[in-house]
Amino acid sequence: MSTSQIASMRTDSSGGSGRRLWIVARDEFALTLRRPMVWTLLVLLFLITWGMSEGVVQIVLGSGDASVGGKKAFVTSQFAVTQIMTVLSFGLYTFFVAAAAGLSVIRDDEARALEILNSTPLRPTEYAWGKFLGVSGAFLLVVAFHVALLILFLSVLPNADMQESRGPFALTNFLVPALVISVPSILFSAGVAFGIGTGTRRSILVFAAPIAVMMLCAFFLWSWSPAWLSESANRALMFADPAGTRWLRETYLEVDRGAEFYNTQRVGWESLIVANRLFWLAVGLATTWWGVRRFARTARASHRVSAAEVSTALASAAAAPLPVALTGAAASLATLQMTAAPHGWWATAWGGAKAEARELASRAGLYLFVPLIVLQLVGNSITLIGAFDTPLLLTPGQLAASQMQMMAVFVTLLLVFYGVESMERERATRLNAIHDTLPVNTGALLVGKLMALGVVWLVVAFAGLAAAAVLILVQGKVPFSVTPFLLMWGLLFLPTFLAFTTFVFATWSVVRNRYTAYAVALAALAGTAWATISGRSMWVFNWSLWTGVRWTDLGTLEFDRNALILNRLLWLSLAVAFWRVAVRWYPRTARDTVSLAHAFSGRQLWLALRHASPFLLAPAVFGVMLARQVSLGPDGGRAEKMEKDYWKKNLATFAEAPFPWLKDVDIDVTIDAAAQRFAVAGSYLIRNQRDTTLRQLALTVGRWEQMRWTVDGDSIVPDTASALYLFRLKRPLGPSDSVRIAFSYTGDVSAPTKGSGGAGEFIIPSGVVMTNFGPRWFPYVGYIPDIGVDKDNRFEPRQYPDDWYVGTTPAIFGSQLPTTVRTRITVPRDFTANGVGELIADSVRGDVRTVTWQTEEPVMAFNIIAGRYAVKRGAGTALFYHPAHHYNVDEMLSAMDGARRWYSEWFGAYPWKTLKITEFPALSTYAQGFPTNISFSEDIGFLTKSEPRTQLAYMVSAHEIAHQWWGNMLQPGRGPGANLLSEGMAHFSTMLLIEQEKGARAALEIRQRFETRWEEGRRADAERTLYRIDGSKDGDGVVTYEKAGWTFWMLAERMGRANALRGMKEFIAKFRGTEDHAALEDLTAHLRGYASDTAAYDDFVRQWFDSVSTLEYKVQRATTRRIATDGEWETEAVVKNTGTARMPLDIGVVKGERYPADTTKKAATPYAQALTRVTIGGGETRTVKVRSPFGPEKVVVDPDVRVLMLRRKLAERKVDKG
Repeated sequence: MSTSQIASMRTDSSGGSGRRLWIVARDEFALTLRRPMVWTLLVLLFLITWGMSEGVVQIVLGSGDASVGGKKAFVTSQFAVTQIMTVLSFGLYTFFVAAAAGLSVIRDDEARALEILNSTPLRPTEYAWGKFLGVSGAFLLVVAFHVALLILFLSVLPNADMQESRGPFALTNFLVPALVISVPSILFSAGVAFGIGTGTRRSILVFAAPIAVMMLCAFFLWSWSPAWLSESANRALMFADPAGTRWLRETYLEVDRGAEFYNTQRVGWESLIVANRLFWLAVGLATTWWGVRRFARTARASHRVSAAEVSTALASAAAAPLPVALTGAAASLATLQMTAAPHGWWATAWGGAKAEARELASRAGLYLFVPLIVLQLVGNSITLIGAFDTPLLLTPGQLAASQMQMMAVFVTLLLVFYGVESMERERATRLNAIHDTLPVNTGALLVGKLMALGVVWLVVAFAGLAAAAVLILVQGKVPFSVTPFLLMWGLLFLPTFLAFTTFVFATWSVVRNRYTAYAVALAALAGTAWATISGRSMWVFNWSLWTGVRWTDLGTLEFDRNALILNRLLWLSLAVAFWRVAVRWYPRTARDTVSLAHAFSGRQLWLALRHASPFLLAPAVFGVMLARQVSLGPDGGRAEKMEKDYWKKNLATFAEAPFPWLKDVDIDVTIDAAAQRFAVAGSYLIRNQRDTTLRQLALTVGRWEQMRWTVDGDSIVPDTASALYLFRLKRPLGPSDSVRIAFSYTGDVSAPTKGSGGAGEFIIPSGVVMTNFGPRWFPYVGYIPDIGVDKDNRFEPRQYPDDWYVGTTPAIFGSQLPTTVRTRITVPRDFTANGVGELIADSVRGDVRTVTWQTEEPVMAFNIIAGRYAVKRGAGTALFYHPAHHYNVDEMLSAMDGARRWYSEWFGAYPWKTLKITEFPALSTYAQGFPTNISFSEDIGFLTKSEPRTQLAYMVSAHEIAHQWWGNMLQPGRGPGANLLSEGMAHFSTMLLIEQEKGARAALEIRQRFETRWEEGRRADAERTLYRIDGSKDGDGVVTYEKAGWTFWMLAERMGRANALRGMKEFIAKFRGTEDHAALEDLTAHLRGYASDTAAYDDFVRQWFDSVSTLEYKVQRATTRRIATDGEWETEAVVKNTGTARMPLDIGVVKGERYPADTTKKAATPYAQALTRVTIGGGETRTVKVRSPFGPEKVVVDPDVRVLMLRRKLAERKVDKG
């Protein structure tokens, strides 16, 4: 409040309660609007809204087609504006509102204004409610300004870039979301913060509350939605969400309804969301009422001392003995035996640390935050997923690494608030006048505060460690070890803790203002989060280690280890520099205008820089060393320039140029894993399989050293001017002619990446992954169009004509014709090295092992996987695995044996002798089905959390093994839809194998899993026909894998499985080893000859391959009655197909639980079902009658999960008794 208003209230008591309330509210309203934090919020809202109009910021719906000319979701629709308001009201407004409202009374208390107000006629309740109304009114005005900005930028201002995403203007699209979403959220946040701040007068709790609520929402209410969650429980969680985000997502966004729906429909504000908004509004007001009531009880009585307390204190003082008897004026100070001596540095630091630690222990915030953080760490841990959303086993290293980012985020957030409050404490408690004059060392004072704040880190770390230990021990499969936690959460996090804490200290010391220090520290965290999310985080600036560290049980922090060490040393040295700044600027004296001008004069700044230079030397040295190493890495500046030059110089000339056949590969590879170096010597036999003469050959090569080349034994120097090595042949290569190009070179891959912390191919001391899919390890025949392409030069994919596959179609990956391969691999003695083909030689000499692999049947690609392995063998199969990762070995080997048997029967005999799977360190999560030598990341299969019911390790193994047929024996062509013959057919094969080997329950569950992944990942407007999928659009992944696999499965059921499998086997035989590679159109045309009903076959292909069709059913009504004549039950259900496809399917009535989770207990009601088959067209409603010998509990559409549909939960309904 202003001084004039306070004076007015002291002298004028004629006004009523309403007038005094109005004066306080009006003054607080004006004061709030003048505060920098409000203007900061306004600037952020302006920038965000402008960024949305320019396409820089995206908050709105993920629906629509992002391609040029595709249908877009309007950013002005009511759904889009609702999502904007939901995200910003709770994700942005909350912290500004909480700070302004929660600190409103606390600021006055710290400024001693309450002591003056207590002498006025103003009542505490009037004062408190006036403050709340003023702050709330100011932020409601901000909301109005935000709505005006949205209307201005999204609907009014001309913007050519928005012409496809700007819909017709409707004022209600902006006002309704603001009133329903923003206003209750802001009043809830303001009410809770104001109530806590006013009732407790503790600023740390003001900031703790919104962060605690945000954590609960972001990591539980908004994200936790397992498939088994009942609808009633889900709706209860919707009601419990103070932001309304869960209701919006679960009701309208989880399953993409397409841009047309979002653009034309309005949000249906059902009773649940209305009740939710009113409830949380009431919670905010109730918290305010509690805070005001508590403030009213303590405001005027906070400094009173009762007569009894005075008497007790005087009596205690009188009874206390005096050390020396004093007799009036004769007594001297010497008789008091007083001494004075400067406090030692360590004693000062330790004493300050103990005092700060006691203060921390007395605060409720730590007791609130630690359980929430542990809860979040536990929640994130138990939901870790791998390939195809499969859950993972928890290992100590993987758990420590995966949760390090979360722990670092939480701890640094706590350090912002606790650090600033620690620096502010002396001033806030009015002890600074004494404290700042004490003869103690400033550096020791700050070290004491630093040590105390270390308690925050240690408490969180030890609580998280205890939770992790419990999780792993309860899991009961993996032994617990504390070492990874000490390494990741201790040693690696120590520089982060020191650097950020001293940065907060330095910031506060320079600005000497709590709120400015908060803003700077939070801005640093926000900038770090932006860099991390956008992929711009690099080793030099990666102080937080939110990214950059990948754990593998096969070897401890081997990848980018030098960069990691330099990074930690850099930020450790910067912590010393920040500490020096904090000591130099710590306010032991008051700052006035003259001293401030003097401190920032040129001379003083130069002296400060000169005195700080010793502290900046080490960071400069470490930073330069680290930046130089990164620049030499695989994605450093030098590599980026080379790749861009390669793309610029060769795209026009070689993009569509045909390349000859790599007929034979003979290479010797020597690998020094410890030094991360390799050497290659070998040759390629290249044959011209075309009817034209080749006068030059083009090879793409890596960044190698000591390169030597020969052509048919003659030395040659290739032309490298185009960044593509061109070999001009002395003897032109005519049709069917061959030439052998020999080469030798060395390579060094020890330089670090920019900071991603992972790689798909690598050499590290614990493992090796090398492939010929690119030029990093081996020469690549021809030009690779994808090298050098980034967001600046990426263009829309090629549009293919309908008959693109007619004629000879090149392969989408691998060699154009099969290749014979011999690889001789030299590795450390204790390594096992696997290549494609069969092992024909294995010898050990000294410290090295040399193995030779040779293909008996030609292959389309080759790779090398090496490491320290145990091996388990089956029927023509071998599984190489890290000895500690034995958990799923039997299940995976069972999948290998079953797949080899049944895939051979269904799709053709396996042409190679041994099928191998080899584990490699999880520096990247993927698997690749190279011929005979499949590579699996450790967190695929080996660390999959698999149970007898789910068989997930079996599933991921079966999928990758299927690529031996679909991808190797049959290579897809390069064109749209063709990759579905690899990935979609692998999913189809997996579905068949699980049904064959594991039974109906496992088969049903895997079909449901694939259906759910497609439903949650699809983009309705961007989804194209299977014939046109090329992987370039959002949602193409789930269509390529899940929808395609499901479609092939339904097609086989429609044709008859025996006919379909016979056709597929002959299809592989037709295209195997030919220069013409298969397209999806080739498959559907081929299978038509095996269909008994060609009309039904054509209808299926038209719906599922040549158009985007969906099935979506809703049971609108279901009643049942018992028939008196025969005792059976007749159930009548009204079912609507809200989709577009038309399929015959079963509608059933059921009772009991089909597959209870606990198979050891007998079901209370045995499961039974009765079915009737119907066909319901798109948009059609049918009344269906089902007779059953039992009283049904519910009607279920497609109870056996035999058709692919959306929103399966709506396709069932409890029956009403008729």
